[in-house]
Amino acid sequence: MVRDKIKLLFKQDLHCVECTQAADLPRTSATRKPIPAAYPNGRWGKDYEKRWYLAKGINILNIVDCYSRFAFGAFTKGKTAREIAQSSLRLIHLYDPPRILKTDNGKEFNSCC
Repeated sequence: MVRDKIKLLFKQDLHCVECTQAADLPRTSATRKPIPAAYPNGRWGKDYEKRWYLAKGINILNIVDCYSRFAFGAFTKGKTAREIAQSSLRLIHLYDPPRILKTDNGKEFNSCC
């Protein structure tokens, strides 16, 4: 439904051929295939969690090597991008850098340090 409304919005003032063709693009139904991890440290998945333990919030940075499923992480004091980046760098220095680092694009990974 939203896609149809966007088409109507863009078709109102389209005068060139390229713009009209771009507004009529077909809907994609194929999903993207995941990038396989072919060797250790090839791809890491990284996520941030806040857990409650004994009425205290514990911030955990979780990292999983997608090839070996080896999970490791670090405790962080807060949720700022600077603290997450420092914890990530400590783990990268400890375990060598990955080729691909996959995150969920949360605020703690995308905000300015």
